[in-house]
Amino acid sequence: MNDVSQYHLKYLKLAIPDLESYVLSPTVFWPLPSASSSINEPGMDQMTLGGVILSLKVITAFSLPEAMTFSDIINDIRERWRSNWAKKAAREFAQRVHNWEHTIQELTRQSAGRLNVYRGQVRNRVILELLKDEIPPEKPAELGALVSLDSTLRNLFVPGEFLWDTPLQSVFPQPRFWFLYLTSIPSK
Repeated sequence: MNDVSQYHLKYLKLAIPDLESYVLSPTVFWPLPSASSSINEPGMDQMTLGGVILSLKVITAFSLPEAMTFSDIINDIRERWRSNWAKKAAREFAQRVHNWEHTIQELTRQSAGRLNVYRGQVRNRVILELLKDEIPPEKPAELGALVSLDSTLRNLFVPGEFLWDTPLQSVFPQPRFWFLYLTSIPSK
C-alpha cells in the first residue's frame, strides 16, 4: 500500500460512519471531527460526496480489500437516498465549478510553474468529472461553465503523461479524464 492509497483509505474510514447522516443533511462540506485528532493531513477534516467517490476509485485501483465493502455501503446509501444524494452532488458541483474557475484564472495569469500549480489543483477537476454522474438529469447551468473552463484549460497545456500514480490510470482513463494527461506547452 502506498501513501496515496493509504490516504484515501483513511479518508473513507473516517467518512463512511457519517455518510448517511451527511447525505440527509443540508451541508455540502461535512466536518469530520474525529479527523483532526486522529490524522493531521490536509483534506481529512471534511467530507464531500466527491471526496468519497474519488477515494473509493483510488482504493479500487490499488485493489485494497476494503474497496468492495465500502463500495457496497456507499451504493446502498446512494440508492436509499437517491434524491438527497443527487441534490447534494449538484450543490457540490456548483461550488467546485466556482473554485475551478478561480484555479483556471490563476493558471492563465502565470506561466512559470504553471504545471506544478495545476498538479496541485487537478483533484478538483477530477471530482467535478465524477460528480457529473451523480447530478440530476437536468444538468445544472454550471455544466456549461465547466465546458468553457475546459476550453481555456486546453489552451494552457498540451497532451502529456499521466499526472498521478500509474496504478490510477486504470480508473482514470483517457479520453474521459483527459485533464490528467497534460503537460506544459514547449517553449518556442
